[in-house]
Amino acid sequence: MQGCGQPQAPPSRAGAVDVPLYRAADVDAHPEVDGEELRRVVKGQRSPLAALDPKPEVASA
Repeated sequence: MQGCGQPQAPPSRAGAVDVPLYRAADVDAHPEVDGEELRRVVKGQRSPLAALDPKPEVASA
């Protein structure tokens, strides 16, 4: 078997960035999000979602 017992290097993360993921329902319900503006974002352009707090404070009753 080729490659059997050979150590594998972990995948490279060179140039990778961590970004928060948003559910569509959360984006639609967010008061600061303009859906039309999001649809106009093109590849390589910074998303307006980047300016949002990924974990907004929940108002307590």
